[in-house]
Amino acid sequence: MSRMLHTFMLIFCAKLSMATPLDTQKIQDAIDYIHLFYVEDNIQDNFTDQALTGILSYLDPHSQYLTNEQADALKTITQGDFVGVGLSLSLQNQKLIVTNILPNTPAEKSNLKVHDVITHIDQTPIDPNNLLNNIKKMRGPSNSWVTLTRQTAPFNIRLQRKTIDIPEVNIENLPENITRIHISLFNEDTTDDLIKALYNNQDADAYLIDLRNNPGGLLGAAINATMLFLNYDTVPDATITQLIGKHSTMPFQLPPEATDITQNKPLFILLNQNSASGAEIFASALQYYKRATILGETSQGKGTVQSLIPLGDGSMLKLTTAYFTRPNGDPINNIGIIPDFTINPMTKTPLSKALSFIRKSLSSTETFHAK
Repeated sequence: MSRMLHTFMLIFCAKLSMATPLDTQKIQDAIDYIHLFYVEDNIQDNFTDQALTGILSYLDPHSQYLTNEQADALKTITQGDFVGVGLSLSLQNQKLIVTNILPNTPAEKSNLKVHDVITHIDQTPIDPNNLLNNIKKMRGPSNSWVTLTRQTAPFNIRLQRKTIDIPEVNIENLPENITRIHISLFNEDTTDDLIKALYNNQDADAYLIDLRNNPGGLLGAAINATMLFLNYDTVPDATITQLIGKHSTMPFQLPPEATDITQNKPLFILLNQNSASGAEIFASALQYYKRATILGETSQGKGTVQSLIPLGDGSMLKLTTAYFTRPNGDPINNIGIIPDFTINPMTKTPLSKALSFIRKSLSSTETFHAK
């Protein structure tokens, strides 16, 4: 199957202009006074980076200025492998939270747990405002060591960095011929890996797509993956999502050649409060067209798109440039995807609860769908 949609990119053709001219002389005067009078001598002369960091952080929680190193780190995350310890992290209320632990990694072999709060990296307090800075500190040469400090005992966890091959798509064959497919991130390889997983498990009676702790990833990859489960003949001219930007609205339509690779077998999607962005596009479209039943918790409600805009020296702006919506235009941002069958967030066995629901659905004459 050919790639049906390339990764969404913004191309800026118009000359950039500012509503209010920047008072560069005022900024330069302030920097000169700092160098002249500031009491400490060890001033790091990276005021341009610091100024852009402040400006972008003022806009919204997801817009960010990326230095060269931070930009490289972000590219690595979406390309599939890196040297690290195997943790997925998020910043929540300025706390660094472990949201997922990748299998077959140093983190999995340690005492770290999902929901752990990391307070220090190599005895240095975490950056409460910049996730990529914390990720960068956890990276390093293969076989080197890093110590993470958490809020619960044992407090200090020493980990040896290794090359991590991010398993975007993991397969688990469950009893009663149910195939669970866990997608940890939508990146450049996800659609091809998902096609392979479905082909190798085409005899399954039902599929559970597990999107818990999936933070999104590449917009195009999420849309491509969604299209694998929809037939154009069944939902002609279907809209997967709409991107609402400052100057235009862009619908993403299902192409005429789209066919459901599973031949319309029962499909279920498991979400939690950390399922965000691309994961919400995927779940929203398949729920809207009654192709899948959504299980679990209401998702995060991160309904914005960030575009990477290069600045010429290797640094970038990660700038919020659009909102994305449900197929009918209803917002996702700050709302999330509401499940058809809710699983209590406090339960210790959400997967077991989901499988119990699936078995009951498969044994009945018709699968539950929200109206």
